[in-house]
Amino acid sequence: SNRLGSFLRTPHKFEAFLIYFLTRVRLVRIHIENSSDVPMVFEVINDRGVRLRPYEVLKGKLLGQIAKEEIDPYHDIWQEHIHRLQRIDEREVDNFFRFLFRANYVDNRNDYRAFDGEYHKTIYEDKWNEKIALKQNPTRVKEFVRVDFRYYADLYARLLRDAKQEATQISPHLYFNDLNNQDRQFLLILSACLPNDPEEITKIRLVSRLFDCHFTLLQLTGAYDSNRFTESLISLNKELRNQTPAEIAKVYWQQIAADIAEGLGVELTDPFQWRYFKDASMRNMGKKFLKYYLARIDHWLAEQIGDVTKSYDDLVQKGGWKWGYHIEHILAHNDENLAMFASDEEQFYLERNRLGALLLLLGRDNQASQNEPYSKKMKTYSHSLLWNRTLHPDFYHKNKGFDELMQKHGLKFRPLAQFDQRAVEERQRLLFEITKRIWHFETPQQAMGDL
Repeated sequence: SNRLGSFLRTPHKFEAFLIYFLTRVRLVRIHIENSSDVPMVFEVINDRGVRLRPYEVLKGKLLGQIAKEEIDPYHDIWQEHIHRLQRIDEREVDNFFRFLFRANYVDNRNDYRAFDGEYHKTIYEDKWNEKIALKQNPTRVKEFVRVDFRYYADLYARLLRDAKQEATQISPHLYFNDLNNQDRQFLLILSACLPNDPEEITKIRLVSRLFDCHFTLLQLTGAYDSNRFTESLISLNKELRNQTPAEIAKVYWQQIAADIAEGLGVELTDPFQWRYFKDASMRNMGKKFLKYYLARIDHWLAEQIGDVTKSYDDLVQKGGWKWGYHIEHILAHNDENLAMFASDEEQFYLERNRLGALLLLLGRDNQASQNEPYSKKMKTYSHSLLWNRTLHPDFYHKNKGFDELMQKHGLKFRPLAQFDQRAVEERQRLLFEITKRIWHFETPQQAMGDL
């Protein structure tokens, strides 16, 4: 101010500055008829010059209803949990509120869409206020902040944390679903859990496990359709709400079977049948899911024989031609392999893309092997991942742990000196058998397992 005063020493300079100032500043008069609206107004208006996020407006609308002498503990609860989510990612705050309102109140797709945008306005519409009751209702607002918001915000933060860590604290399936970019697992978990739910951990593990099974089986059977999957999750959101673990397992498993049946246009009760898996191919699924699937296979083998393999982060997340893992076609496009299919290129490509003819291979090795004959590729496979090494005879030499695995699970692994159509079929069947052991639950009780 001293600097400005020293500059505006003449009437002419002052007048010039005044004109300049008035052409650049817009003054807005706000008329507040109800004094109870004052806190909300001052929460919405700020001097940052940026549009407020929905959760910032929501804070004003909710906390502005609480009397001044009561506000402090509710404000503290709000700030604590909002800041916790902001530290993870500020975008997660609005994601949380959308998941929260949908999990507790949405029953169909049209209602689901109502919370896509400005949910802080949606909840005050008559239709939604009848259910949520946060409009001009200080008693309900205090209950919401003290119970619903505090519990679910804490739960959501814990889910987010675990979903980003391979060494999870609650359930590895949170991480598995995150690898497939499936954040709607959080919707179903929030729906299943009651505030301060004594069965919270069991429900988290169960829902995340079934979600992984749901998404994986739709992909492997070729029954996945993004629109149908969304409809299915919205239906599950309603059906799982506040249910017991036993009911969750029963309802979810029925939904999985129904979705696969609809996608394939068949009637079924058990999707784990060879006829639904035998044609599984990379042509029907995204590369990231395929990397995830092959990584799960390798990790299962490692766990069974007490060995180690590369991390999921290495196998699924990392890219790059040198250090990222990529999909390797065992059947390279060369004359030798085409001859095995009588130069029938259509049949060759069908077999080449089946899961049994695919591996995960480190980028530089994948680049080097390219169109090599199978006999040369074998040398590369012999020092790579476990699933790849099972092609090579040296892997079976004095490998007691793997002998025990084959005997225990009845898996007919063998080295393959030639990789032809018969070999593809063998490997496809092995993958089917391992898939059953990782994802198959014959009854809802088995889905709960040792949760």
